[in-house]
Amino acid sequence: MKLHLPIEISDRALSEILLIKSSKGIPQEYGLRLIAEASGCSDVGFRIGFDKKEENDEVYDLEGVMVLIKKKDFMYLVGVILDFVETGEARGFTFLK
Repeated sequence: MKLHLPIEISDRALSEILLIKSSKGIPQEYGLRLIAEASGCSDVGFRIGFDKKEENDEVYDLEGVMVLIKKKDFMYLVGVILDFVETGEARGFTFLK
């Protein structure tokens, strides 16, 4: 497993990820996949989800959570922060650059 994630995952986001993984019964062999994808002319959007490890994934351990990143997505995630927000109007994960 790699030592340093290219992305920062806040404590709030990690707590929510752990809660989702346990409450939804997600199998132990599934990790948190971080995905970068084109969204518009020159912008990049991000998604997360639980997935099985694939052959060419970069694999990290974050406090017991396996984090999976495809090599093609790595450079887009450098310096990004994954956070979890909860306000009166919205609740969910957000990516900050």
